[in-house]
Amino acid sequence: MVGRDADLPSRDPARIDAIRLAATRSDSSRLALAVRDGLHPSSQQARSNGTAANAVEVIAGPWMDGSALPAVGGSGAMTRKPATDVQYAKRYQRLIARCRKELRIDDGDLLPIAFVDWLVGHMASLRQASRRQYRAATRAELLLLNEQGNEVARAGVEQALRRLEEAEFPARDVAALAPATSSHKLKRLTTDVLSRLQDVLAKDRSPYDKPLALYLEAGIAAGLRPGEWRNTRLVISQGRAVLVVRNAKDDDARAHGPYRRLIWEDINGPEVAAIRQWLAAFHAACNGSRLDPDYGMAYLRALSDRLARISRKRWPRRLRQPTLYSARHTFAAIAKQAGLSRVALAALMGHALDSTAATHYSRPPKGSLVLPEIVLPQPDPRDLARVRLVAAERSQFLRSRERNANVPRF
Repeated sequence: MVGRDADLPSRDPARIDAIRLAATRSDSSRLALAVRDGLHPSSQQARSNGTAANAVEVIAGPWMDGSALPAVGGSGAMTRKPATDVQYAKRYQRLIARCRKELRIDDGDLLPIAFVDWLVGHMASLRQASRRQYRAATRAELLLLNEQGNEVARAGVEQALRRLEEAEFPARDVAALAPATSSHKLKRLTTDVLSRLQDVLAKDRSPYDKPLALYLEAGIAAGLRPGEWRNTRLVISQGRAVLVVRNAKDDDARAHGPYRRLIWEDINGPEVAAIRQWLAAFHAACNGSRLDPDYGMAYLRALSDRLARISRKRWPRRLRQPTLYSARHTFAAIAKQAGLSRVALAALMGHALDSTAATHYSRPPKGSLVLPEIVLPQPDPRDLARVRLVAAERSQFLRSRERNANVPRF
């Protein structure tokens, strides 16, 4: 089995080269690659069906001629969002405050290396996901300090950064750790849970109920992350429906490319109909330009809050409650139950590694529990090729690292 992405040392420059297909390409060349790969139909577009923000395009000619990129907001190459920097800064300040309190150090007297030493000791008791978040936030803030400080200050920051990157942690017994936040989220929506939710939403007691029902149906059909619906286009061409999705995590070397494509042969199927209706409702409800990084986020949060209220009222004693992300987990569980290969599932879900969905996403239920029935989309052959290439690059890197580790040192 291929190891997890976090198992590779983040301080090793070869890590990115081994995992990310386009690591050595500039943004412009990656954009050119996307154009070459035909992510958007040509100027032969005949007409639009009039849905909000042109969420659905009807194309007369071939859709894979590669003449232009899909107009799904922003450029093809993604970078870290400003909101992420804000979250990093907030997390870093909370960690600093906690460190000062525990070490009884006054403001201004805490050296970067002392803070990192405390943080490394603290992270030893955390889950791997929390370690990654703390390390990323601290790295970002220390790099910012390094840019602003004088030569003496930069030397101290660089020492702290080396300590942070070189820190290694032993494997922990997950059962002995405190419950993770994800343990409160329901990983899959069975037909029983889904039908109960739909019964409540059908009463239409809130303006968010009908859109939420559409979201759940479309989310299970396509398996998108909630935020990915903001940058998605449904293309109807040559009797096929193609959902062009910008991968949300392409900036973190966790996606197989900037875009992925999901293909349904039946354009009149319930899956395509659900996606059409949800995209139309979503874009009709959102204000502002689709080029805005925050486009649609407030509306998605409102749907998430509405689902949380309904779930707590319907299942007050249940630890795990449905979330918007449960639809993506349900898609993964259905694909696994159908026997879809790991490479195909990674291509459909936008993962760079074929082990991600197998390790972190929901499995098919056992016993009498039943998953919803859907027609799974087909992955684009080019997306499949990218996942296979990432796997090959990663295997080669791991073998090289293992050989280097066995070389005698004198």
